[in-house]
Amino acid sequence: MTKVKHMRTYKLADGTTKYAFDPSATLRAKLGYTFVPATDYKAAINMCIEADRAFQEYKKTGKANLLPATISLTSLVDAYYSSSRFGSLGESSKRTYKSIIDKVASLTDFHNISLVKVKDAEALYSMLLKSISISYANSCVNVMSTVWEAGIYLELVSRNPFGDIRLKQAPERDISWSEDQVTQFINTADANGIPSIGTLALMAYELCQRPIDCRNFCWSRYVNGTFFITQAKTGAEVQIPATPALAERIAAIAATSNCNPDDVIAPYEKTGNAYSERLYRKKAELIRSLAGLPNELKLADLRRSGATLLGNSGCTEDEIRSITGHKSRQVVSRYVLPTNTMAQSAQRKRLSYISDNKLNRNVTACCGLLAESSHDINQIQLNKNERNL
Repeated sequence: MTKVKHMRTYKLADGTTKYAFDPSATLRAKLGYTFVPATDYKAAINMCIEADRAFQEYKKTGKANLLPATISLTSLVDAYYSSSRFGSLGESSKRTYKSIIDKVASLTDFHNISLVKVKDAEALYSMLLKSISISYANSCVNVMSTVWEAGIYLELVSRNPFGDIRLKQAPERDISWSEDQVTQFINTADANGIPSIGTLALMAYELCQRPIDCRNFCWSRYVNGTFFITQAKTGAEVQIPATPALAERIAAIAATSNCNPDDVIAPYEKTGNAYSERLYRKKAELIRSLAGLPNELKLADLRRSGATLLGNSGCTEDEIRSITGHKSRQVVSRYVLPTNTMAQSAQRKRLSYISDNKLNRNVTACCGLLAESSHDINQIQLNKNERNL
């Protein structure tokens, strides 16, 4: 391929080759040109030819003739995907970002991102609020804001229309599984030939971990009854001993498995491979239905349910964070739901504290009386001794 002046060729993570107009320092300084991703090779060639023509004209007349700032959403997204900002994300976050970006691209006609205004971003947000949900609409705005900020950094756009949107506050989800419901779900999974789904549910509940992490737990990360976990979403690392129930279930799996270090502990029975998110949800919804459990119960709620049980058990926030992997105590408060059991425990501790304080005051008072009595006795003896003299 012939090398073209001012054109840059680069590859995305998926191996796709992309092109861009990448002006020299002279063109940047003299004409004010910036890096512009092209939709294809031909478009990049045309931009380079036009830039060279404009530069020759500038040398003759001293007047700058800028390239029209027509940059598509596709070009902006490609530039973001090739940036270090996207590259630094975890694989799970990358998949989520790509899914959201694809969804937004399918709903918009942002042919020229330089013309996108705040009102356009707000119209998209309103549509998502009505058609999907508050949480998803908020995620879309946050992701697109990140993409636009990358565009500003790459000098493709001058402002971020998504950065000025005031997001609605999504109501905190407070659905929690009871222990009986978890047991019913697991027993139903076992009875219907999908014990792996039951195992994953037990892991999520008793280890207080996200389903995505449970699906990928390998034998190499389970050593002497302890799980060594690196959370996919945050990268947080935790070491959690298995509960007796979970250890017993895993021992039963190990008895019929070769326990290859790289194999997942709970693979899908038909393939022997780790569950994809879609398959996991599908099978879990089937088991939930067969078990006659409420539709409002989601597998993601098992993490919160397990954390709430830790709170009911009298665990401190720091003890709970050592299990959930949260760095902030404030975040833990969103996972551990206040319950009557906690309230009763708090009142018991309060009464115990008051009782202990009363006892301490009584002991102190008694000690004071004893001291006074001892002083009086000593004084009487002293007086008696003086009279004898």
